Amino acid sequence: MEYNRIRYFIAVAKYQNMTRAAEELHVAEPAISQAVKRLSNELGIRLFERKGRNIVLTADGKRLYEKAAPLIRALDDMSENIAREKNTEHSVIHLNLQSVPQLFLDVINDFRTSHTQAMFRLSDAGENDMSWDIRITSASEKLRYVKSVPLLSEPVMIAVSKSHPLAHQDSVSLNELKGMDFIFPEESDQFSAFLHGYCQMVSFRPHIIYSSGSVEALEGMIASGLGIGFWPVRSWSQKSDQVHLLSIDGPQCERTIYLENNEAVADKPLKDEFFEYASHYFM
Repeated sequence: MEYNRIRYFIAVAKYQNMTRAAEELHVAEPAISQAVKRLSNELGIRLFERKGRNIVLTADGKRLYEKAAPLIRALDDMSENIAREKNTEHSVIHLNLQSVPQLFLDVINDFRTSHTQAMFRLSDAGENDMSWDIRITSASEKLRYVKSVPLLSEPVMIAVSKSHPLAHQDSVSLNELKGMDFIFPEESDQFSAFLHGYCQMVSFRPHIIYSSGSVEALEGMIASGLGIGFWPVRSWSQKSDQVHLLSIDGPQCERTIYLENNEAVADKPLKDEFFEYASHYFM
């Protein structure tokens, strides 16, 4: 889920008017409309509906607005506060979150309680981009100038809806899942690459019918019975009580998340402090 799409949606929801949202954001109205449409398609829900000449939020749109608006305000406030602090570039830690971005936000917040001067520039740049200071990844590379340590390991389970025939079981074999519809992370997600690698290793071919870059959308589709999916139990928080998790019988499915320190970039004491702090956070 892209930040700008959420931000544009919040502005449209605030005014329930594309033109006024475009004026506030200083963005062309077609770009606003396209971003909202893409967000709606990504989540698989209608966000707005027309009422006469106006647009109003749907019930799903209201729920998304209530959850997303405080987060966007907090991020905007954080950006403004960081700008006001006028710290030097040495206080800015370039953090590349290729995996578990939701889980790692707590690490950032806790670190800043004792290091108020620390600022973070977040990105999810690809593996070829080496401009980062610290990287979170599930595809660690053995590079001479990169210090890499395992951050956490987590079992991956099978998620089904509470109404699914397998929901009464605690575990399941992959043979039982043959021919069932799967919901996968989108192809650009590292977890998707991990799952394809695991499935290839155990000679299992999932029948993928939907994919999404949103954990919330994946969980919603599984809860509604559209399909089943793989679920990493530590990095994805389970919010729906309509989803049941089963352990996988047979070849273990477990992924490791790595914390990496790019020692080729300019020396930053805060970067190294944060690396040490984060490397012990989940122990």
